[in-house]
Amino acid sequence: MQPREYHKDVFLPPSLVAAVAAIDFSMIHYSRHALVAAAEDGVQAHELPHSLTLADWTLVKVETVAGRVRGLLLRRPRPVNPRLHIVIAIAVPDMVVRTVWVNRANDNHRSLDRTKYVQAP
Repeated sequence: MQPREYHKDVFLPPSLVAAVAAIDFSMIHYSRHALVAAAEDGVQAHELPHSLTLADWTLVKVETVAGRVRGLLLRRPRPVNPRLHIVIAIAVPDMVVRTVWVNRANDNHRSLDRTKYVQAP
């Protein structure tokens, strides 16, 4: 099966949001790449959650394979500077953070390639 990607600015069905809400975010682990990427962007270790409450994050993107959630992209304001957001990509179901980066809070996705994502029916 081919992966399907959904983006909040293109189409994110409520059923998929509900599936993400049912995920257990209590045991998040970071890949070596994610830790290096975070450090390169100046993200301190205490800013990287090892568990999270989905309500504190914005769900940006969901990747599915055969209808099952396999990846997530989440973002939230940095505690040290809310004009910047921490963005994390999480592999599901193993809950490994693939990468981390910092993005401006006012990034409005002008470069978003909407054709890469599932469109609303």
